[in-house]
Amino acid sequence: GVNIVNLYVWDEFGNNDFCSTTVTVQDNFLVCDSSNSKPIIVGNIKNEKNEPVQNVEVSLNGFEIASMMTEADGAFEFAELQSGTDYTIYPLCNDNYRNGVSTFDIIQMSKHILNVQPLNSPYKLIAADANRSGSITTLDIVAVQKLILHITNDLPNNTSWRFVHQDYAFPLPSDPWYETFPELTSVNDISGVNQVDFTAVKIGDVNGDADMANSQAVDFRTFNEHLNFLISNQKFENGEQVTIDFTADNFNEILGYQSTIHFDEKALELADVISGNAISEDDFGMTFLDEGMLTTSWHSSAAKSFAPEEVLFTLVFNTLKTGEVASSIWMDGSLTPAEAYQKDGNHLGVQLQLKDALDDAQVQLFQNEPNPFSNQTVIKFFLPMAS
Repeated sequence: GVNIVNLYVWDEFGNNDFCSTTVTVQDNFLVCDSSNSKPIIVGNIKNEKNEPVQNVEVSLNGFEIASMMTEADGAFEFAELQSGTDYTIYPLCNDNYRNGVSTFDIIQMSKHILNVQPLNSPYKLIAADANRSGSITTLDIVAVQKLILHITNDLPNNTSWRFVHQDYAFPLPSDPWYETFPELTSVNDISGVNQVDFTAVKIGDVNGDADMANSQAVDFRTFNEHLNFLISNQKFENGEQVTIDFTADNFNEILGYQSTIHFDEKALELADVISGNAISEDDFGMTFLDEGMLTTSWHSSAAKSFAPEEVLFTLVFNTLKTGEVASSIWMDGSLTPAEAYQKDGNHLGVQLQLKDALDDAQVQLFQNEPNPFSNQTVIKFFLPMAS
């Protein structure tokens, strides 16, 4: 079972300290004599890639009722159970719906629906069934896009994770809903050691890149190449309306992108989003406009290329004070991670640049945001020319 142990350390000068931790002893190969011991149920929760999943609540119902959370190794154990009785085990994790979910997953779902590149495992199919309808349709894509855009914080009629009993063999792997797959298991007339394992499926995460620790942290990735959105700088006065066209100088063979557009909410108020080449108002989330943030997620079933002069979309703002675009608009991945996806599978970062500078533009350094901050902050600066 679970044993509490102390770990001690000394240095060469005699300084010392200790900490307490636990060691879980399991008879995984059933070599111990359990004739005089009470039954136990042990198990592991891992994903399709055999990676352990942390912070899953595993519940035990029966003669006793108990629950525990899986730790970093994905293991759980219920000991000292009543011999000869029946127990039911079921896992649940309903936190952090956006974990591992991106526009790249939508692209894969779209390819599956169009039969261009069908999903090749029952677990990926379950992950793509965002609305738990027992099929994969454009409604699942809409649900996932709303989640990415922060229009919603969960998925309709679904949990964040689902768990399939590991011993279950899908009779028709291309249709995991052919019959109801087991998401709990029962141990009847219990005795000895009982191994119960589950395969975890993160809903919406079709490509399987979710954080197995289930952390809430935003994943800031580093990219060698970027999709460059371009805008022109312009000055504005209080009470005007400013129109900002977004173009890109390298929108080549792009299947989708996502990002967070920031604007200075003390200087600008969003008045309208005007559709451009294939990118429409439906590809934006307005939940955080009061905080000066506009989420965006766009995808296409076929890769798109646009010339640098083609307007992709336009944002129209009412101005609340005097300022200039260069210091009032920027782009990052703070809400929706900034990523773009090319036809060849290459992943790009997404960034916003100025086409040109005003004649009297000066080097500017702006206040970091948020301030104060704990782990990360964004420091904006403006250079009138590349340097």
